[in-house]
Amino acid sequence: MKNVTPPNPYETKDLLDQYLLFHYGEKKDIFPYSFCPEEVFNFHARCVSELMEGCAKKSSSRALDIGCAVGRCSFELARYVPYVLGLDMSSRFIDQAKVIKEKGACRVSCKVEGDICEEIEIVIPDDIDRGRVEFQVGDACCLSPGLGIFDRILLVNLIDRVKDPLSCLSQLKNFVNPKARVLVVSPYTWSEEFTPKSSWLGGFVQNEKPFWTSAAIEHILGPNFIRIKTLNIPFLIREHARKFQLGISEAALWEFKGN
Repeated sequence: MKNVTPPNPYETKDLLDQYLLFHYGEKKDIFPYSFCPEEVFNFHARCVSELMEGCAKKSSSRALDIGCAVGRCSFELARYVPYVLGLDMSSRFIDQAKVIKEKGACRVSCKVEGDICEEIEIVIPDDIDRGRVEFQVGDACCLSPGLGIFDRILLVNLIDRVKDPLSCLSQLKNFVNPKARVLVVSPYTWSEEFTPKSSWLGGFVQNEKPFWTSAAIEHILGPNFIRIKTLNIPFLIREHARKFQLGISEAALWEFKGN
């Protein structure tokens, strides 16, 4: 019997719609009830705000959004810097991000119950210059040297969804200017569906000793970056009108030591 490669979940329409709603949906669209803490909304804007806090605006500043999915963080970064590059392995996500860049809006199908869906329109705010953003298909674990050098790099809910998170993080020092900052955000939801267990950075026990992802990231980035701060950022993903995923990502902000 031939080995059949399972379909890539990131190329399905259902997941595309779910991500569009997660990235761009308003509170009333994501959670149509009154009993939910405000902190779980606007996750992507809050991640960008943490990365860009205290950032002096420069005409030459460049930002890289690795694992940009359908692009919300990339557009938020465009509020602060004149050039943003969003990269993702999913061609479907990147194609959709390009459509949003071109049109400034798109329609999203939201599951309500079973096969019943409702359509909403998501719109990029007028105060975001979409022309500052470029989107490309790219491998987060093997960035092309041709991408250039950046002042800010963002990795949101990515490292537990790639095949080789060690390579993903180890290469960052090659793409940063002096004093550049990197924000690594993740709920550390390790799964063999995405990452071979031998490549997990943490979340396992060896010789009766627990290994934690945060400590592994410190070991990988510590020689070249200084940890500025660490905080928790919650998020909410709607599956349908009565089922949601609540996650809490750890966000660690790093500054490059190099000259």
